[in-house]
Amino acid sequence: MAYIARGVLYIPDEARFEHLVQLPEGENIGRAINEAMKAIEEHNPDLRDVLPKTYNRMGDAILVSLLKTFNPIEMDVEGDVFGKI
Repeated sequence: MAYIARGVLYIPDEARFEHLVQLPEGENIGRAINEAMKAIEEHNPDLRDVLPKTYNRMGDAILVSLLKTFNPIEMDVEGDVFGKI
């Protein structure tokens, strides 16, 4: 679970990075990420209509490349996470 200012942010399994990065080749990644954003909003009413849901505009090749780029970065890091990215 991740934490936000007001409490706990619940990320359902289908919206977790680990799930998205393991989607099979040929999967519509943009649609899967959009659905992940919807699932996060569904479980976290404070985020309703806040998260972007236009990832399908980017193209699957770009999204797969981004997922692969972020994949080796440790998710429990401290300090300058953006610097590590």
